[in-house]
Amino acid sequence: HLKDAEFLGIGLYPLQNNSTCYFMAIDFDEDDWFEAMLCVYRIARELELECVMEKSASGQGGHLWFFFSTAIHAYKARHALLIRMENL
Repeated sequence: HLKDAEFLGIGLYPLQNNSTCYFMAIDFDEDDWFEAMLCVYRIARELELECVMEKSASGQGGHLWFFFSTAIHAYKARHALLIRMENL
């Protein structure tokens, strides 16, 4: 996992050959991982974004998965989510 003062987590963007993706995931593994993930989940649902919460295999963290009906550019997926979250 990557970590620094301004980097909140790591994301997964499984890329197609044309740099698009059908889903992405956000990793939560700090002490307050469940509360943080639930907060992002609730905001995403208010914004009508489809997402699913998952507890990691270790039980010490979780993942929030976002799914798209069509392939979108990975940078747009990340950027759109960050912009929507910041504008609340």
